[in-house]
Amino acid sequence: MLKGIISGVIGNFVYSSLIKFINLFRPHTKSVFEKVLGSWIGHTVQTTDVSGKDVIVDLKVDFHWTISGIGGKAIVTGRGEPVCVKIKGNINKANYFVLEYFNTDNLTNFGNMILSLNSNGDKLQGVLIGFGNVSDKFIYGRTELKRS
Repeated sequence: MLKGIISGVIGNFVYSSLIKFINLFRPHTKSVFEKVLGSWIGHTVQTTDVSGKDVIVDLKVDFHWTISGIGGKAIVTGRGEPVCVKIKGNINKANYFVLEYFNTDNLTNFGNMILSLNSNGDKLQGVLIGFGNVSDKFIYGRTELKRS
């Protein structure tokens, strides 16, 4: 029984990794990934302030290839000390990226972004929802990044 469970877990891991790897080399997927690789700068307009006012948080993001899709890191500034977060995700549809972000130090910042790449390949726009350490609550906002 244990042998069956282990082989099932390993089989699922190998299958999902293989599918993700194959998806990287589909012509439309690869070209979209190539368009988003590199450095981006922009901001997220968060509606988290207790007064209901929007808060602008600046972002500098670097995307790179990973075996399972896209990875990267971002420097978030604008509310207290700069925070570094890791990013991982994949293409959901032709020009739509679903990304998860999380920091690796003692702060609690995590969440998800859904971004779309414009037809020129120089702008990513979308939404963010997550948990922020400065506000100590859920955050949401609109994100816009431009190639730097």
